[in-house]
Amino acid sequence: MHRLPPAPARAARPPAGLTKRAAPGARLLIFGYGLEVFDDPISGVTADELSARFAGWQLADVAPGTNPVPTFWFTLHCAATA
Repeated sequence: MHRLPPAPARAARPPAGLTKRAAPGARLLIFGYGLEVFDDPISGVTADELSARFAGWQLADVAPGTNPVPTFWFTLHCAATA
C-alpha cells in the first residue's frame, strides 16, 4: 500500500484479500504519515482508521517514526481465519 485513497473510498474497499491470504498470527507493518503532514485529501492515517479498516486484524503497536514530520509505524496481527 503506497497510498490510501481518499477517506470515503477507503471504507468501501476493506483489505479482505489480504486477510484471506494471511495466516493467523501474521504480522503486518504499515508506515504512515500523520494527518497534519500534507495538505491534501489522501495523505495521513490514524490508528483508529487502520483498526476499523483492517477487520480481522488487531492493532498491536503504534511507534513514532524518526522523520522530521509526524510519522508512525503501525503493527497489526492477523486474528482472523477467513
